[in-house]
Amino acid sequence: MFYLRHFTTIADEIVSIEDFFIPKNVLPELGAVNSSVFTMRDIFAFYEIELDSMQQTMEIVSGEPKVRKSLDVPDGVALIMLTCDYHDKNGCIIAHSRSFIRSDKSSFSIKLHD
Repeated sequence: MFYLRHFTTIADEIVSIEDFFIPKNVLPELGAVNSSVFTMRDIFAFYEIELDSMQQTMEIVSGEPKVRKSLDVPDGVALIMLTCDYHDKNGCIIAHSRSFIRSDKSSFSIKLHD
């Protein structure tokens, strides 16, 4: 299993942490890729791995002390936790991610299509 951690910053302040878990049999070359330069979507596309669907869940959580410290979250501020399973065209999970986002530094807008 490969494990990657990405940080998103705004004005030199970390506002989110995203952890990716990718089975080695899905992408055995991942160890040789500079994941700080490319997104996971870019990496999958380069290796011709088709993302067919995603299932994402959002929760409001207090967060573990280690995560809160990494994000420098003030007391009383909740975190938004997103978990996502990425599926290929055969319905197999090819990656899983978990993100923690500072609720005081973000907002979400959802637009649905037919």
